[in-house]
Amino acid sequence: MLLWEKVERRLLPFRAYEAFVLSRNAYGTLGSKKLTGLQVAIAYRADAALAGLSEEQEAIARRIFLRLVQFAEGRADTRRQQSIDTLSTSDENKSLFMQTLRHLADSRLLTLSGEEGSNNIKVDIAHEALISGWPKLQQWIAQRREAEQIRRRLVHQAEEWVRLGKESGGLLDEVELAEAQGWLNSPDAEVLGDDEVLSALVKASRQAIQEAKRREEEARARELEQERQLRELAESRQQEAEARAKVQKQRTQIVIGAGCLLTVLAAFAIRFGIEAEHRKETAISALISEPQRLLDTNNQLEALIASVKALGQLKEIGGQNTRALNQLRSVINQVREHNRLEGHKAPVVGVSFSPDGQTIASGSTDKTIKLWSIHGNLLRTLPETDQVWSVEFSPDGKMIAAASNDKTVKLWSVEGKLLRTLKGHENIVYGVRFSPDGKTLASSGFDGTIRLWDTNNGKSLQLIKDPDVIKVGGVIYGIDFSPDGQTLASTGYYDGQVKIWDLKGKPLKILKTPQQQQKIDDPEQKIVSSVKFSPNGKILASGNYDGTIKLWNFREGKLIKTIAAHTHNIYGIAFSSDSQMIASTSRDNTVKVWKLDGTLLAILRGHRQPTNQVSFRPKQDNEKDNSQTIASTSDDTTVKLWKIDFNNGRDVQLNDLLRDRCQFLNHYLQTHKNVSPETKNMCDAMKLSPL
Repeated sequence: MLLWEKVERRLLPFRAYEAFVLSRNAYGTLGSKKLTGLQVAIAYRADAALAGLSEEQEAIARRIFLRLVQFAEGRADTRRQQSIDTLSTSDENKSLFMQTLRHLADSRLLTLSGEEGSNNIKVDIAHEALISGWPKLQQWIAQRREAEQIRRRLVHQAEEWVRLGKESGGLLDEVELAEAQGWLNSPDAEVLGDDEVLSALVKASRQAIQEAKRREEEARARELEQERQLRELAESRQQEAEARAKVQKQRTQIVIGAGCLLTVLAAFAIRFGIEAEHRKETAISALISEPQRLLDTNNQLEALIASVKALGQLKEIGGQNTRALNQLRSVINQVREHNRLEGHKAPVVGVSFSPDGQTIASGSTDKTIKLWSIHGNLLRTLPETDQVWSVEFSPDGKMIAAASNDKTVKLWSVEGKLLRTLKGHENIVYGVRFSPDGKTLASSGFDGTIRLWDTNNGKSLQLIKDPDVIKVGGVIYGIDFSPDGQTLASTGYYDGQVKIWDLKGKPLKILKTPQQQQKIDDPEQKIVSSVKFSPNGKILASGNYDGTIKLWNFREGKLIKTIAAHTHNIYGIAFSSDSQMIASTSRDNTVKVWKLDGTLLAILRGHRQPTNQVSFRPKQDNEKDNSQTIASTSDDTTVKLWKIDFNNGRDVQLNDLLRDRCQFLNHYLQTHKNVSPETKNMCDAMKLSPL
């Protein structure tokens, strides 16, 4: 009756459904959003169809609908077509499942395509309006949205494991394994669908963890054996000393027959000396095996700790000139990890050093920003309302900007106070960057736009729309101000371009190589993920999904150099303060450091999952050493601090090497609760004088 008056020539036109609007309250459900007549009609039909099902069938129907919905982040949920096999479970009543499916199809809620009786029948939701206009389905979606996000993340990890050849690089750690196993055992897995590859990953990870624990037990046994050998060595040296003392005593007391007696006692001492030397070599071989094993498995800090312990034991047994010192020095010189910031509960994406280099900000998808001292102490945690994709200190070091999944940019004081929330983006905000004078903030994101904000009052200054990005529904991942603050660079999703803008939104240059202009079979390879101006303003660098870093003369629009940096996608790049080096992160779990001529300076290994962003610690005017400190973030939930010391590798003696490496480890040992008291105090126990 509600639509009867809309009949035209005995027909009810489609526009009548769309023009007719009921509120959700009029429909008797949640919220105040308006529903079109078409949505109301479909919702009534869906509820009526659901009412005709048993309780067991309704559970099957709920599972079917949820598996046919493409859960979206930052945009509307949509349909996704599935085969019948993916909608059912292995242990359910197949006849009841098919009855339920047919009932929903006969009620015009689902469509079936494909030949009857074949194994290739596809199922789809009949109309998008069912997703947006049926409150019952929206209720189900809301209840499972967080679970679906977990499922997607786990499935992505499983796919990455397969891509890496099902090797150890993609396996789950103990925390991730517990989460994945919990998911597979939960009702959510039955409703949303588990995954055979994920199950295989869980099994492989469990076996790997058990094997690692077995190796740890063996390593502990080896350590105990080393201690036993060292005790025996010490005892033998004591016996040797006692023998020498006895010889000396007999020499002074016995005059007659001294020559004969001395010969016997000397032979006695030599025998003890040979045995002691054999024990010594055995103990030394055991000492150097564990640090090398840890280094080979990319456990750099653990390898350094084991090396320092071995050096201390080597010092005790007088191994100053043995081959062990050279082998341990080789291990030590390869260690670049300086500290490890642990505390986030999900992938860490953004990272930024304060201008004075004393504080580090990290942003994570666990909906927090954490501030750390350069020594590794957690200073404070800033609670965000959604996932954080980028963080940036202001040039004066007083503010932190954060790009959020909730379509906003938030400005925080370094004391942890939320100063203001900048709203305007219509989708996820991915990048933020302060102008050199700190008065303007640029933000970019999934809506294909760049926005400029006044940092003093939070007002929008300029909206820059990139039509090349918007027309393909793309994302502006990276943005950066030139050092003079007059221009802005941005990256475009799928268009392979880097664009230079003035602050009024006028495009000045488009940087694109001839290869990028050609058609590429895999459009993902054209993605430019990050862009950075060198601090001296001479070069613009772009990081690309094809694994290359491109260096541009941005004023002339010319490509200077292409560095084949990684075999997988590059996610982030950063220049050193002196503009002489550039670092890159990648899906291959590494951080690499390059000279601008393409010379590889270092490969930093240790992250267990893809590395996301990277930042050089700003050099201060009063700093004299030429080492570089780098922070990197990763999906493995950590921030790692790396120190590249270009004086490292010098041929220092044992005592100097011990003092130097104890100093290198000091901040890690003192700030991490999981370090045992014995390890924390190992350098003090060696009674080393300062350098």
